[in-house]
Amino acid sequence: THMPTGGEEGVFYALDLGGTNFRVIRVFLSPGGHHEVKFNKFALTKELITGAGEGLFLFLAECIRDTIVWMGDEPSPKDPHRLGFTFSFPCEQTAVN
Repeated sequence: THMPTGGEEGVFYALDLGGTNFRVIRVFLSPGGHHEVKFNKFALTKELITGAGEGLFLFLAECIRDTIVWMGDEPSPKDPHRLGFTFSFPCEQTAVN
């Protein structure tokens, strides 16, 4: 891992898990600062949000896979996808430990 330099090129994915939607965003960076952004948005059901974590993360994995295939970016072991993940919904922290 390292800090961005501003000279990055290639395909990057951003994953955004919000309170009602999950977004899989594809960003293509090319020389000279040019970029292209495409995304898929998936609705989260109440069952996914309040149910067991296993069901939620299986759903997220399927959304990521479906988007990567739809974008034509099937990964290979020699060229793995680079991605970032964020939770963009409020939560209550009740303890530090």
